[in-house]
Amino acid sequence: MRPIADEDKERIWDMHQAGVPVKRIARIMGRQNCSMRELISRSGGIRPRARVVDERRLSLAEREEISRGLAAAKSLRTIAEELGRAPSTICREVNANGGPAPLSRPRGGADGTTPSQAAQGGQARSVPASAGQSGGQAVGRLVA
Repeated sequence: MRPIADEDKERIWDMHQAGVPVKRIARIMGRQNCSMRELISRSGGIRPRARVVDERRLSLAEREEISRGLAAAKSLRTIAEELGRAPSTICREVNANGGPAPLSRPRGGADGTTPSQAAQGGQARSVPASAGQSGGQAVGRLVA
């Protein structure tokens, strides 16, 4: 079934508020009765308010600009100036969506050790396998 266009929804609500029966609305709109009942019952039979976007909220285009700015390694202040917004607004948006992109660096020490190995001086030590293990398991294991 095709979705109901916004203009058609307005017309449906106008007819419903005028007292036109749902079956007649469905017939006029060329739709099934159940789809009209679902539309009307979804909001409890009362026309939903029109959505108004608060101009203090960031638009999708602004969010995309922030994303591009972060990808280009621009500072939050620079991005804020380009968008004409407060730096705190940009910072809040970035932090609310996972913060700036993580740096691509190895975790732990510069020599590739794990954080716990780096804390222990960067040394990984080998512990011999126990005597009860089979040949394939007797290789040993690394312990940080």
